[in-house]
Amino acid sequence: MSSNTRNTRGVALIEALVALLVVAFGMVALAGLMNTMRRSADLAKQRGEALRIAQQTMETYRDYSVLTLAATPADPDQRDFDTKIPASPDAPTVLTAEDVDTTALISNTSYKIIRQVTALANPSAKAVNLAVSWVDRAGESQLLVTDSVINRYDPLLAAALPVAPSYSATQRPPTGTSALPPAAKDLGDGRSVLVPPGGSGTALVFNNITGVDTARCSVPVSAQTLDLTASDLTSCTPINAYVIWGYVRFAAGTPLALPLNYTTALPLNMDIVPAGSVTASYTHTCYDDAPPSATTTQLTITYACIVTPTGSPKAWGGELNVTDLTLGSGNWKVCRYSGNYDGNASITNAEHPLVYTGVTGALGNQNFLVIKYSETCPTGVSGTTGAAYFSTATVQHQPSGVATDTTVH
Repeated sequence: MSSNTRNTRGVALIEALVALLVVAFGMVALAGLMNTMRRSADLAKQRGEALRIAQQTMETYRDYSVLTLAATPADPDQRDFDTKIPASPDAPTVLTAEDVDTTALISNTSYKIIRQVTALANPSAKAVNLAVSWVDRAGESQLLVTDSVINRYDPLLAAALPVAPSYSATQRPPTGTSALPPAAKDLGDGRSVLVPPGGSGTALVFNNITGVDTARCSVPVSAQTLDLTASDLTSCTPINAYVIWGYVRFAAGTPLALPLNYTTALPLNMDIVPAGSVTASYTHTCYDDAPPSATTTQLTITYACIVTPTGSPKAWGGELNVTDLTLGSGNWKVCRYSGNYDGNASITNAEHPLVYTGVTGALGNQNFLVIKYSETCPTGVSGTTGAAYFSTATVQHQPSGVATDTTVH
């Protein structure tokens, strides 16, 4: 064999060894890449599971059925806002795969969730912070943090969500407070106008955002709210007043039938009288469309009172009463629609208390029911005027009015 042939074979062998070495390095790099990809995919799955754990835990805090547990709850598993979401740090709780979801979670790690709950003074709510930690397959610590605010609202209010409002688009200002009378017409310039019930020749102008009555205008006696435009409001007196409005209905049946059978409305008026320990100076004018006699077929009386505080601060207080109606034994009793709708420890002005204090805005749906004196003011009665009472719970208002129970209705 010649020396050239041996040299050629030696070079080919070296080339093969070099190629094998390059392939080996490539395989090592590929193995490292695959391991990194596997770890990244594993970590992504773990992050998804940690997020699900945080979401499930947060939803269990939101899943309260009452605000405060009764002394002897009917359901021992009932969850309440006040104690099931404690406003204090909670000891870490280890959640394993079996603890959360045996079918969806991987089992090569365990999760630790640390909860921090902080009570918020205003509004009545709690801030919940959740930190989920775990150790990945590489032995490194991982952490996922999420937080939310859980408001203290009566769960029963959720039942109102599927109920369509009874107000039409032409009746309700598109923005601003919902406490304005539903019959007010939006002028398109941030204001609304209303010819008050029974107030022919007068138009009231409101700020849509604040609900403040900013002007009282003279209009033709025949003018209707829906016919008025901004150009019609030229003879106006600026004021700074607050409106309080609502409805009065009668149920004269004895015994009082449930659901209520509304009867013909009687002549009456509305008035605000001083009451309570805080004296607030104010002037007021009340309007209503009560019938002049009991011979009509009218079932609902609409009223609106315009209250102008004259002291400082610009706030008013007092008791809103039905007048010019004979009350007492053998005659009539006035019930007010009132309830602890927001679940707070007190009855606010918007919830129609016996006595208003420190009112600094518009109040709507302050409604009344007139029944025979011999009957008891109904609670939890089905049926409304169709004008969206806040609740169907009532308490006695006149004579000898009583305060509203703070129990959530």
